Amino acid sequence: MLSSQNRSPLERIQTPAFWGIVTFVLFALAYLRLALNFNAPYLDECDYIFVGRALLSGEPWITKTYIFSSDMHLYLYGLADRIFSGEHSYLAARAFAVIMGAASLWFFYSFVRNLYAAHTDSRRIAELAALLLALTVPHVFISQFATYDVVCFMFFAASLWLLSASVLNPRETSSQKQALIMCAGAVLYALAVLAKYVVIAYVPLLFVALLLKNRRAALIFMLVVTTMLGGYVFFYRVELLQLYHNQILGTHKANATLWNILSTALEYCGFTALLAVALFFFKKEKVLSAWYYGTLVLFATPLVAYHVRSQDVISLYKHVVYACCFLAPIAGEALYLLLRRAADRDNDWLRALAAALVVVACGLLWWQLRKVQTAYPNTDAVTQLVRSNMSAQTTILSEDAYLFRYACFPTIPTKNLEEMTWYDNNHDGKREAQDVIDAVWDGKFEYVYLNGLILRELGDELKRGVLKNRYECILTIPFHNSTVMNPINTGFLSLYRRRTK
Repeated sequence: MLSSQNRSPLERIQTPAFWGIVTFVLFALAYLRLALNFNAPYLDECDYIFVGRALLSGEPWITKTYIFSSDMHLYLYGLADRIFSGEHSYLAARAFAVIMGAASLWFFYSFVRNLYAAHTDSRRIAELAALLLALTVPHVFISQFATYDVVCFMFFAASLWLLSASVLNPRETSSQKQALIMCAGAVLYALAVLAKYVVIAYVPLLFVALLLKNRRAALIFMLVVTTMLGGYVFFYRVELLQLYHNQILGTHKANATLWNILSTALEYCGFTALLAVALFFFKKEKVLSAWYYGTLVLFATPLVAYHVRSQDVISLYKHVVYACCFLAPIAGEALYLLLRRAADRDNDWLRALAAALVVVACGLLWWQLRKVQTAYPNTDAVTQLVRSNMSAQTTILSEDAYLFRYACFPTIPTKNLEEMTWYDNNHDGKREAQDVIDAVWDGKFEYVYLNGLILRELGDELKRGVLKNRYECILTIPFHNSTVMNPINTGFLSLYRRRTK
């Protein structure tokens, strides 16, 4: 039972208006998270669901040379696709992502409770921190997007919960139990890395933070993580080296300015950071020591720093969820202290300010989420047209091959579904633009699909004269997207079919 001095400022009897607004925001948040039919499946979603379907069907597929993860999430989404098979099975995969997103919030809440365990009202601070994280667009979007990001974040949040439990409350558990909890936390962290390699950036930070709290815990963490990840790297070293050359040195080379990267990071975690900074207005009321706040701020920076260093903006809008994750506890404490001050002074203006901050966070989420969800064109009309006429003999050359691999496999075998980027017409191993031009001129494929998002110059060359030799355009759809995922945001979805005469 809380004393009157430490009573929770979120109790209904004290702040019914604030609680009512939070309830309304939670209903709005649930609606935004469960509105899964916001767009057709994205290229990455098509990729992961198709490959999961193929692997479950026993068809081999080389994934480790182009996907920044193990095959773990592929089987998860493939299983969802198998259970709820059909034209819209991607909605089931997205629903699975929603469940993992909700789980990650619970793990995060438990982590924050461990962080503030010495405070009487740690539960309320953790609730506010989890609410603020749940209201960030990076977390909402990865929680309704069937990619590896939410799988990674769920394991990462779970690892924070157990790692913090093992070193922040040592008196409450035996030495043997602490070691077991640390082992479990280290395993979960290693699984997070295997779900998406990018969080390996946290290895040195976690090791040093654990070392400063408990040397034995730090050694256990490194032993478990090194064993799991070291074995994985050794076993797949050839494929991972190819991944490095194809993706890191190719697709993910410098593609944005420093300003682009910093402005994107501020757009998606700026409000949470602003609330975190506000904590320092409560000079005498802060709960944690300066060491903890400094550690949280430091932990918010690695992935943003990676994008600044590499000048690669791809996926930054998702990776800033880790910055939000470590800023949200500070922001949650700031909001809590604002409500405490309002309760101590019985000040309705301060309560109104706290409520307004929650409403603003919800409004920003709604505005930003629309931009992210419309960052790629809706391809439903294209796939529906092909599906209505497809057979095992249908062949397709596509600028976005995974769109048709997801929509048409296994009716159309994978050997009939080629992507322009990797097509080798003369089998010389070079995969050049001329290979595509020659194949289209000769009419080797029944369908040719262009969207101008990946190979616009080659697509324009095909449209100027090559396609006219053997193909006719049967569908053209203009699109205008936001620039969140691609600086090219306007163009046409064009589907061509080979003439019968």
